[in-house]
Amino acid sequence: MASRVQLGQVVVERHGEVSVLRLLGEHDLSNVESVRRAIATQIEADEGVVVSLVETQFLDASIVTALFEGDEKLQPQSRRLVVHVATENVVRRVLEITGLNEALPTTGSLQDALAKASRGEGR
Repeated sequence: MASRVQLGQVVVERHGEVSVLRLLGEHDLSNVESVRRAIATQIEADEGVVVSLVETQFLDASIVTALFEGDEKLQPQSRRLVVHVATENVVRRVLEITGLNEALPTTGSLQDALAKASRGEGR
């Protein structure tokens, strides 16, 4: 039996000096602050940040803005926010429309994302 995903859930997994924020379900203006807080917490801890959209079913412009903001905050630390891309058509389309897929480092491989999010690798 498939497990039911709580909508708007952010799961944080630590991989050495990089944290992976898995965005599960649907993310929009109603839960953007939890995404912002999760990103900010990792930045304050001097962690690299990967946001995995593999299990994201929907996201809106407020989430895209939060990802851009997180990337801006990471750059002074010689890091970039790296997006582990989803295969959901609606999610991929949002990334294309907003230009996020070209402005931020993106990859379909979690290993590549972890490497890009390490200090100095994402530039």
